[in-house]
Amino acid sequence: MKKNKIFSFIAICILCITTLISCKKDEYSYESFYGVIKWSEECERLVVYIPDIGDIEIPSSERTVAGFDGYGPNENYEYELKEGDLVAISFKYRKAWDDDGVRIMESYPARFDRTASSIEALAENIKFEKTDGGYELSFFMKDEDNFKKDDKIYFYFHGGKNGAAYKQLIAEGTVIDVTQKRLTASLSIIIPEKEFLEKFTSISIE
Repeated sequence: MKKNKIFSFIAICILCITTLISCKKDEYSYESFYGVIKWSEECERLVVYIPDIGDIEIPSSERTVAGFDGYGPNENYEYELKEGDLVAISFKYRKAWDDDGVRIMESYPARFDRTASSIEALAENIKFEKTDGGYELSFFMKDEDNFKKDDKIYFYFHGGKNGAAYKQLIAEGTVIDVTQKRLTASLSIIIPEKEFLEKFTSISIE
């Protein structure tokens, strides 16, 4: 009987600790925005273009990391963003009952209402912009010989374990130029536009 009481006490302690850890983890909210660094002629400085939102002032951040050049998340804080970098801008903030999340202040360029916890450069030499008919995306390809002008191009997101559970079409369009390993395509985006840069993981052509 005494043993049962001891085990019950230990179980209650473990439950309390687990609950406290969960509450601690749950104390923060997280938000991320994906965009491409570009030069703005209007304000004559670098900004980040985010689909669905537009040009945003690059926020100050606790750290800036280059994820495409082999550095880990705790290295290379001094990375200097440049035109053509695909970036993930992340925010971590304490939850509050009246907090609507990260807000974007109206101006040109627009700006976030708080400091970012991190900015990670995920790829380089990307061009991405809004056009009258949709979007235009330009990037370097290793296998440029597989692509030619007027090819139909499809962008997919792979989900599930190791990306093998399902494949979701997220954008489609037409190749409008292939020059010196740079492919440029005109795109129609199927998913919410602000998610496109975060999600596309493979490309195919017809």
